Amino acid sequence: MTPQIVTAVLLLSTLSFVTTAAGVAMALRLRSSNRAIAAGIGFSVGIMMLISLFELLPAALADAGWAFMLPAVAAGAAVIAMAHRLIPHRHLVTEGAGIDPVMIRSAYLVVLGLVLHDLPEGFAM
Repeated sequence: MTPQIVTAVLLLSTLSFVTTAAGVAMALRLRSSNRAIAAGIGFSVGIMMLISLFELLPAALADAGWAFMLPAVAAGAAVIAMAHRLIPHRHLVTEGAGIDPVMIRSAYLVVLGLVLHDLPEGFAM
């Protein structure tokens, strides 16, 4: 790898960290509004879906074809589904303490998705 490529990857990784931290700061600031948090999660889902459907999947299809892409997509979905069922849910807050349990579950699912997303994101970079 050339030094320019290494520098670009490091700068983009740093930008990813900064924008993630900014998103966390926004969520913490808006945490008293379930509607604002739900809107932010919906916005994030929309971005991830569009990137997946219109950028990542077509690139994988062009490079590897349907025979490799579809099993890989299915394997990724299976890993998320299994993790959701097998990993015990640890709660950092007491449920029923004035926090909507649906919002707590959503937060844990988003965090789990982000944690599992970091490996392929790093690979893609």
